[in-house]
Amino acid sequence: MSGKLLEEKIVEHCAPTLAGLKTANMFNYPCADRDVLASDLAEVNDLLRGKGVCLTVLRYTQKNALVYVFRPDRLLADLADPLARQILTENGYGADGCGAESCAGRCRADDRRDDASCAGMDCAENSYPCTGLCEAQDPATCADGRGAALHAALTTLRRRLAGAGDGDFPHEVGLFLGYPPEDVLGFIRQDGAHCVCSGIWKAYADPEGRRRLFARLRKCAEVYREVYRGGRRTLTQLTVAA
Repeated sequence: MSGKLLEEKIVEHCAPTLAGLKTANMFNYPCADRDVLASDLAEVNDLLRGKGVCLTVLRYTQKNALVYVFRPDRLLADLADPLARQILTENGYGADGCGAESCAGRCRADDRRDDASCAGMDCAENSYPCTGLCEAQDPATCADGRGAALHAALTTLRRRLAGAGDGDFPHEVGLFLGYPPEDVLGFIRQDGAHCVCSGIWKAYADPEGRRRLFARLRKCAEVYREVYRGGRRTLTQLTVAA
């Protein structure tokens, strides 16, 4: 039952990511038992990793888990953007726009479940530390260090989320959701005011282009919910291969 509910929430909140229109989405999910959620996430990851989609938990609160559904290749490309790297560096992600420290050794066998840096992640000793990203990608992902860079960035994001209030988010989180860096920077500099248009996020450039994009993303979400609820497609079938 819990696995079915998780699938329903993924389709409800993450359709643009499943469709390949967006880098990532996230949503709060009721979590009474972290072990059960970890098992459900593992099952869905097994279904979707071959299509280039991964799930993980970014933050736990007393009753919920913040589930992050993302496409690692797209996220890596987004975070490599020069303006995105500048924003990340200014917010403590290190000179390379990733983690302020090396990710090596962050997940020790004695604190895998409780360490905020790897909460909800797969920390199997024989897999890439905490991520499962290598299994979702071509093996070259690990060999060229991109998996390590992505792990470091997500680890820093988790720590910043842990330091925020339950309903609060560090502003750079938009970069991890596929928001254009100029919109993220504009939101930070303007403190959320003076946007040129607003929809799924507040935009600070190209208002007409953003309105078209918002409409496309909303339409995608509407169609995916209708198709899934009507039993015409499964979660796997709705996920577009990278």
